[in-house]
Amino acid sequence: MTGTYRIASFFIRLRILLTDLASRLHRVPRPVPTSRDREGAVNLVGYNDPARQGAASSGWVGYFQWKTVSVWTTGILLAGLAGCATQNATPAGGTMAGAVTVRRVPQPATVVDAAAADSAATAAGTARPAVIATVNGQPIPYRAWINLLKRSHGLSAFQQLLAVEIARQAAEAKGIHLGQADLDEAYDKDVQDLVGPGTEPNEAQRILKAVLARRGVSEEEFRLSAYRNAYLRRIAEPIVEAGITDDAMEIEFDRLYGPKVQVRHIQVSDSESLTRVNQALANGDDFAEIAQRYSQNIDTTAGGGLLAPFSRLDPSVPAALREVAFRLERGEVSGPVRVDGWSQILRLERKFPAEPVEMADVADKVRESLKTHLVRQQMQELLRSMLESASLQIHEPDLAKRFGAIRAANRAQ
Repeated sequence: MTGTYRIASFFIRLRILLTDLASRLHRVPRPVPTSRDREGAVNLVGYNDPARQGAASSGWVGYFQWKTVSVWTTGILLAGLAGCATQNATPAGGTMAGAVTVRRVPQPATVVDAAAADSAATAAGTARPAVIATVNGQPIPYRAWINLLKRSHGLSAFQQLLAVEIARQAAEAKGIHLGQADLDEAYDKDVQDLVGPGTEPNEAQRILKAVLARRGVSEEEFRLSAYRNAYLRRIAEPIVEAGITDDAMEIEFDRLYGPKVQVRHIQVSDSESLTRVNQALANGDDFAEIAQRYSQNIDTTAGGGLLAPFSRLDPSVPAALREVAFRLERGEVSGPVRVDGWSQILRLERKFPAEPVEMADVADKVRESLKTHLVRQQMQELLRSMLESASLQIHEPDLAKRFGAIRAANRAQ
């Protein structure tokens, strides 16, 4: 099986280390998130929630996430749909990742090379054909097809298989055993989260296929990612339940119901690009058009840099950006704000007043929203820890070399 929940993402500097699948997803612009996106309803790849992962409260959180997902897990955690962003800040009390120690996986994860598989198939009387197709009398060798698949998608597929197996082992080590009915229920829930509750089955399948095709994710990958997340969720939920604080509830209440602002942003990494942006602004060019022309944030460029509204305490947005955004007046443009090596220029579009509700009246909803967000974040932390501690033996030389390079890069961070 192969699989992943997958989010669009923003690791421009790390692109050389992304898998082919992740790289392809990075090039697909997302529309400005809807309210469902902002609630983190959709998350393919581990909730960036591991996911998103894709893990994920506000759907646009990932617009500011440059370093949340470790390098060597990018191929697993990054394949997300709308709303699958991760968070690099946890509401009051910090991350709860340290509350759990994941056991070292005793069994090695193994990938057998194609030649060994061919030999086994031959011994079983099911030898593969030497030629996969013939074109105008000329053969296309079976091995050429297999080698192409290995080079283009082998690493990504291996990471998905690895993530599912590690999650299953960790869950069973804690006495959590999921049957096929449990896994199918998790898959159905994820489909409903994606297409909307109550959607007619045929329409749900149409929407699912369309969204997966847009993201370059197969239905098999989507199903497997749901299975993986089912295991991770069952581990994460009790950890999160025990760690929710009053301060975290207050911050989540503010995120949901407090005053909000909505901004457009232009994001660049180099001084030359920043100079071009500043010149265009000085010339009076439209901010959205400048964002489409020069912004290096692949995920927001198509929408003219428009971000979803956020509150003053929203932990998914870097504090420096929140501070600047809330000082702006409508239509005002900020100077460059440095965040994790990027220059951000903001333009305030709208201000939204606080909603007239009291915590006592919506406490259950706030708690559930906070739990959902923190569970996704915890799932991501769990998977990262599991992957780092797993005992692996990879028997396919090229795959072992590529995976080893990614793992080494992660450890060097």
